[in-house]
Amino acid sequence: MKHLFTGYTTGKSQDDDLQCRTIAFISALSAPTTAIFSLLNFLDGRVELAIAEIVGTVLFIGCFCIANNGISLALKRKLLLIASMFVLFAIFLDGGIARSGSSWSFLVPFLAALLMGLPRAWYWILGYGTVISAAVLAHIFGFYTLPYSDASLIYFATIYALSALFAATFEAQFERLHVRYEKNIADLECLKNNLEENVKLRTIALQTANEKLQYEIQNHKETSLALKDSEHRFYQAQKMETIGTLVGGIAHDFKQFGYIRELACR
Repeated sequence: MKHLFTGYTTGKSQDDDLQCRTIAFISALSAPTTAIFSLLNFLDGRVELAIAEIVGTVLFIGCFCIANNGISLALKRKLLLIASMFVLFAIFLDGGIARSGSSWSFLVPFLAALLMGLPRAWYWILGYGTVISAAVLAHIFGFYTLPYSDASLIYFATIYALSALFAATFEAQFERLHVRYEKNIADLECLKNNLEENVKLRTIALQTANEKLQYEIQNHKETSLALKDSEHRFYQAQKMETIGTLVGGIAHDFKQFGYIRELACR
């Protein structure tokens, strides 16, 4: 219930480009609509309302023209909301065709919620309600005559209050989903950063292990070469020793043979 009035953010949190497109769309839709109604009201003899709607048309065209300019986004929102309230209040005062002008004021809460977000939308909703209440009080005390019966004014007040609650409810739900979406995006970004960091650390560890393995392989090759060289030298030494032994044995045999031959000659 608290978020119905305070919202989940401090205002509209969508990106500026989306908000500018929203302002341009509402302005582009409102300008020709208001112009058509001004013509109809002029033909119906409601000159003052027609003039107010022409002024509103000019304001909507201005809002459309500045929608994609470098002007502050907050100023764009306020100008569009003020233009809308001006036209709707003029319709409320005049009554419009078939005295149905009060029914259009239910758009104010939805526009305020759409453009300003919570809780700022409540300031505009209450502000417009205050202006309408002043007009009703002027009607009650005879300073101004509204084209509505007392029952119609009570019905209007009820519809306006319900519209404000519905608009705040929809906006609060939207903001809740948007905050959850942004939190999920932040969590995913955090996971991505952690994953990239882990991959980087793992890559460094693998590179270190690979360098160590290459070093051990090189040492193993050098040790194998040294071992083969030692074996070769050992075999050569054994061959030389065997040859020496054989030569020594042959020399001894020749010596013995010479000794025996010498004895035979005597």
